[in-house]
Amino acid sequence: MQLGVKIHILRKARGFSQEQLGLSLSTKSNGVSRQSVSDWESGKSEPKLDNIRALAELLDVSYDVLLDEEIDLNNKEYLNQVLNGTYEKKSSVLSATNYYINRKIFGVVPIILCLLVIGVSLGVLVPAYQNAQECFAQAAGRNGDASVMGMSLNTRGNVWVAVSIVGAALAAIGVPLCIVYFFHTIKAKKPLGVLTVEELILYPSRKQNTTKTIKIKDICGVNKSFFGNIAVKLSNGETITLVQPKNPKQLMANLHG
Repeated sequence: MQLGVKIHILRKARGFSQEQLGLSLSTKSNGVSRQSVSDWESGKSEPKLDNIRALAELLDVSYDVLLDEEIDLNNKEYLNQVLNGTYEKKSSVLSATNYYINRKIFGVVPIILCLLVIGVSLGVLVPAYQNAQECFAQAAGRNGDASVMGMSLNTRGNVWVAVSIVGAALAAIGVPLCIVYFFHTIKAKKPLGVLTVEELILYPSRKQNTTKTIKIKDICGVNKSFFGNIAVKLSNGETITLVQPKNPKQLMANLHG
């Protein structure tokens, strides 16, 4: 069952109007209008991950109930179990932490950028400062008829001073920005999905806007890369990359199994 249909059924069961649901969600996320709720329910759009979490909390259901397409809330028995918090999926979700697929982002890109900025700024600053010192030293040693040449050396020294200031500014501005970017990109372990005995459920992410369900029987190959990513090859030729999941060996063993 699609997420939008579930939202509609659960909203009605909990006694919310679309407007009331949107207003209630607005206190948990960034402003949700009645039209947004309507679009979710009609399938025109899907809520973002933060809104799905807020929906699960507001409707008092588990996160997996909203995202698992196999849960059919048109079944009154299932619906009552979900509303009462007694529903347990028949396929036995492997809910131990080891089986949850988590994404780790350590901010590698900003580290590389920071090193690059430091390297470039030092590459500009150090030789420029040395050249400026040399020009001023030569100018100071000139006198008498050599005054014109001394002025020329002073001018060249000033140019090198300006270049060294550019290098220093690059380091002073670029390095802090890279550090801020680094901390901005570090994310806590974020669940991307869950593995059951029958399927791999991938939650919405930046690159994937909808929940994706992969049947275990459709997986024909699992490979781990040097960087800790796992490539899941499907029988239809598609390859899905799980970015640095937690306990990749255990995950691979269960995917193979």
